[in-house]
Amino acid sequence: MQTTICKACRASTVAAVTTLAAALSIGLAGASEAGNYFAPMASYVFADDERGTDDAYGGALAIGRRLTPYMGVELRASYLDYGDVKEGLSFACENFGNNCPDDIELYGGGVGLNLYPFRGDLYVHAEALAGNHAHFSGGLGYAFGNVFGGLSVVIEALYQSADGVDEPRLNAGLLLPFGRESKAARPAPMPTPEPASLPEPPPEPVRVVEAPCAVSGPGKVVELSGCEVGDTILLEGVYFAIDSTKLNDTASQTLDRVAAALTERDDLKVEVRGHTDSTASDAYNLQLSLRRAEAIRDDLVDAGIDAARLSVEGLGESQPAASNDTEKGRARNRRAELHVLKADPDATADGATPSSQQDPAMVPDGLGSTVRINNFAFEPPMITVSKGTRVMWTNAGSSDHTVKFMDRESFRIPPGESFSRTFDTAGEYEYRCGIHPSMTGTIRVAR
Repeated sequence: MQTTICKACRASTVAAVTTLAAALSIGLAGASEAGNYFAPMASYVFADDERGTDDAYGGALAIGRRLTPYMGVELRASYLDYGDVKEGLSFACENFGNNCPDDIELYGGGVGLNLYPFRGDLYVHAEALAGNHAHFSGGLGYAFGNVFGGLSVVIEALYQSADGVDEPRLNAGLLLPFGRESKAARPAPMPTPEPASLPEPPPEPVRVVEAPCAVSGPGKVVELSGCEVGDTILLEGVYFAIDSTKLNDTASQTLDRVAAALTERDDLKVEVRGHTDSTASDAYNLQLSLRRAEAIRDDLVDAGIDAARLSVEGLGESQPAASNDTEKGRARNRRAELHVLKADPDATADGATPSSQQDPAMVPDGLGSTVRINNFAFEPPMITVSKGTRVMWTNAGSSDHTVKFMDRESFRIPPGESFSRTFDTAGEYEYRCGIHPSMTGTIRVAR
């Protein structure tokens, strides 16, 4: 009777986890962006003395998707072999079978959750599996990028609980991205030769436009129907307190209306620009302005705007809108703007852009160099260019990436897409991927 009830309990548990796993699988299959992966791993468990067996060997397989920079979900399967029961110990016999089998096994499948507190490759993992015995695990994991031809090596240190026995568990294996094959298969554009040194162009004046491309203020209609490439839109109503990145109620309400307008103009790609007053050092203000731009971007993403349409830049105190000699002027300088990088109101219904209308922020002008993003590496990791060169990063892998400098970060770059930046000042510019921080590169601009 006890064995029959146990089998019924196991069947119910397996059915519940299978149903949840199937729903998760459908979500993974229907997702439109990159970020899918599978990870085969070897496992080792330090068996508790109470179990009465040797340490266990086995493996695990995870099929997952990183939904946001902070969270991912997985389908997990696991198998462990504890070997023979030690002579004179009966705990394992009582809990893993009536007849004390020659070989103790623990296997099952279920779901897992990964939380990335720093938006990088370190994550907190939890999983629940059903099989011959329900078991649960939790702990930390880390994915080391750019190993073995661009693949990631995954290591997890977990604590596993099964049938009242708690044991440390180590997993180690590879993380293999997949999905979006059609774009990933596109050949990368041939890099153009580095040009001869060009004279530095004069700075272009910023064109601040009025309606029908303006955010007029709290409670008023946001009108973006007339926005064109190059327009800079002051976010009237979005101002910051001294040394703060917090959005107050007025700013949040304004950004809700901006999100609604961006939803109507789904052809727009914009750069969120943050500004500061002059009450701190240039270096500190540069970082503060970037964090303000990131706060606005995150709010717009939370409101439903695709992160791939938003990039960020911090301008510090370099472009004051009013005098920093007065309190009123400094308050007005703690502001933010949207700068239009791409606008194509005549785009086709499926989101394609006519080939005759190239995006100046995404397409090289013939005077640039190309960096290839191959899964988890920038190739080449360092290039030297002349002043005035436009460098283009092309994602030839199968995962999303960003290009993050000290003063700005690109929008999310899907497989097959590109991002570019022009370098007008001599110096060395270090950058990394904002999603996978282990990926780094350097642009050296000759004097």
